[in-house]
Amino acid sequence: MNIFQNFRVCTRRASMPSTPPPSPRRPPEYPPKYPPKNATKDNPDDSKSKKAAQVDRKPKNENIPFDKVLLADDSGQLSEFHMQVILTNLDRKTHFVELQSIYPTPIVKIISKSDAHQKKLKMKQQQKVMARINVTKEFQFTWGMAKGDLDHRMGRVREALGKGFKVDIAFAPKPGTRGGPLKVEMMPRMEELVESMKDVSVEYKKMEFRRFTAAVFLQGNGKSVPNSEPEPGPASE
Repeated sequence: MNIFQNFRVCTRRASMPSTPPPSPRRPPEYPPKYPPKNATKDNPDDSKSKKAAQVDRKPKNENIPFDKVLLADDSGQLSEFHMQVILTNLDRKTHFVELQSIYPTPIVKIISKSDAHQKKLKMKQQQKVMARINVTKEFQFTWGMAKGDLDHRMGRVREALGKGFKVDIAFAPKPGTRGGPLKVEMMPRMEELVESMKDVSVEYKKMEFRRFTAAVFLQGNGKSVPNSEPEPGPASE
């Protein structure tokens, strides 16, 4: 077990439960939210029922199982229509009809395919950002590390923070040495480190000190990441 892992175990051991909590039970399966047209309780194996279980939770176009609906415009105003009338006048090359809710009355909305595509792209980008936030990289340093090595590795810390990753940094004495700096000596150096990375990160957790060992916990802001960059996994250095 390396220096940083030793530090993390010591700081968390007091808060860990003596026995692991029981695994939560898997929730029961429920029938699809929107049943297909003409589905009845007397025929549970109806092919339409099986098909309805596979469609989106928000049915579109002919998959909307209602004859009369309220059509919502961009301002939120509702107008009653027959679904067949809406589908007949729909430009399917550019738009689709989507069911928004069913209670107390079915409400549908005509949605631009272009707008839906842009919304999907935005959601994917948000998922990429969240994926970066959930990646934690760990860097270990010794108090007496040579300046050249220290500057080189701090450059890698800055790079990881610029990609939006969490970075945990630990300083400890070199293995095999006795003693080390006191907290009053370690704190200014850790504060200087946090200040030097302020343009690409913030502290997501307060810095911690143990005997001759200190650690800071930074969350990168991801400002220097190009959108096309691949997503690396967690790593420890």
